[in-house]
Amino acid sequence: MNYTTISLIHTILHFFLFYSSKNITSKRPQIPALPSTTIKVIEKYNELDIELYEFVRKKFDKIYRLHSTEADLVVFKSLNYGANKLKALKAKITR
Repeated sequence: MNYTTISLIHTILHFFLFYSSKNITSKRPQIPALPSTTIKVIEKYNELDIELYEFVRKKFDKIYRLHSTEADLVVFKSLNYGANKLKALKAKITR
C-alpha cells in the first residue's frame, strides 16, 4: 500500500466517515442469552463471513495503529457526535 492510499484512508476516516446506529432491535436477545447450540449453528453458517471480518479487522487495526494516534480517535469521536447531533436537528427541522 503506498503513502497516497494510506493518506486517503486517513483523511476519509477522520473527516468524512461519520456513523450512527440504525436498525437497533431493543428486544433482540443478547448473545449470552442464546443457547450455545444456537450460537454454534449461527457460527457454522457464517464461518466465511466471520473469517473475512476478522481478516479485514486485523488489517484495518494494523494500518490504523501505524498512522493514527489516540488523539485522532478522540477528535473523530467528537466530530462524529457533533455530526449526529446536526443530523438529528436537521431531521427535526424538516419534519
